[in-house]
This record gives sequence, structure tokens and C-alpha cells, in this order.
Amino acid sequence: MSIKIVSGGQTGVDRSALDVAIELNYKYGGWCPRGRKAEDGIIDSIKYANLEETSSNHYPQRTEFNVRDSDGTLIIIVGNEDTMGRGSKLT
Repeated sequence: MSIKIVSGGQTGVDRSALDVAIELNYKYGGWCPRGRKAEDGIIDSIKYANLEETSSNHYPQRTEFNVRDSDGTLIIIVGNEDTMGRGSKLT
């Protein structure tokens, strides 16, 4: 079985999943918004070289592409569904 971590490279769990994949030598990739946009600025293009940019600089296209290209999706939140952000709800 081949494991590949797919993530949008956003802050928090998204980026942590990529860091673990890199550390454990797992395949990783995914989509991020055009310009490598993230909540904390720009996603590092060297450290996270396997992320591809979408044609849009908005988050929903990235989310759609990552769900489309994955076999499953894990959402981790603190609290309940009412505390989920828009991106998690879209997923």
C-alpha cells in the first residue's frame, strides 16, 4: 500500500501533516491557492515543493481539488461542528 498525504498547506493541521510526511519520507502533495496564499503569508515553495497552485487565489478551489484528488479526508477540530471554520465546512 502506498501512502500519500494530501494537504492545502494552510496553517495548523494542514501544514503539520505535510511536516510529518516530509519527516517520515512519505509522498505528499496537494493544491494551494495561486500565489501560495496562506493565513500566515506565503507557503514556502522550497520546503513544500510538491504543492501545486490552483488557477484561483481563493481557498474553495484548493479545497475542492484536494478532496477530489484524495481517497479520504480527515478533519480535526476542537469543539463541535459549530466551531468549524468555513474551509472545514466546505470540505
